[in-house]
Amino acid sequence: MASLPLEIKYFNDADAYKKNFQSLMVKIIVGPSSETFYAHEGILTKVDYFDRTLNGEFLESKTREVTLPDDDPQIFSSVLEFLYSEEYSARFKMVGGTKGTKGVKSIPGYNGVELPKHLCAAAMRHAKIYCLADKFGMTNLQKLVLEKLRFCGPLRNINFLEVASYLVANSSDYQGEVSAFLEPYIAGIPDSA
Repeated sequence: MASLPLEIKYFNDADAYKKNFQSLMVKIIVGPSSETFYAHEGILTKVDYFDRTLNGEFLESKTREVTLPDDDPQIFSSVLEFLYSEEYSARFKMVGGTKGTKGVKSIPGYNGVELPKHLCAAAMRHAKIYCLADKFGMTNLQKLVLEKLRFCGPLRNINFLEVASYLVANSSDYQGEVSAFLEPYIAGIPDSA
């Protein structure tokens, strides 16, 4: 079943709008650098992880502040983007951009030409997003990540072993979706049974 466009889902329903966009703001501190994000509680609590944290018997339910010290802020920003829009980008930082230019992606050695090593960096960011979505129990985001990985994976002449190793080591794969995704590309992926 196709989901409704966001403008219909959020803006044509006053109750949904109030719940999502007129809810309290929650402070989220992410990573060793303690990067700060703010998000609407109504948006965050669509995810069980945040719902339990903000509405349970935890300190966060009183302070309205969540700390994720082990997570990557750049990866978390993509997860937050998905919560608001049901889409995300792999979040390449744009640096050096001026009016009339697009800037340069923050991949070492990137010069505007897509080489397999750059696509591999994008695939690794997708893998990290998948694993953070796994931590939060966000199956819809996990499915979207696997769809995006298909576009930048081995079909584009990338050495996918590093990406596959990261996915296998850092996700639960309890439904076997990672193994099923990787199986056609990499020999020797163990069955998830």
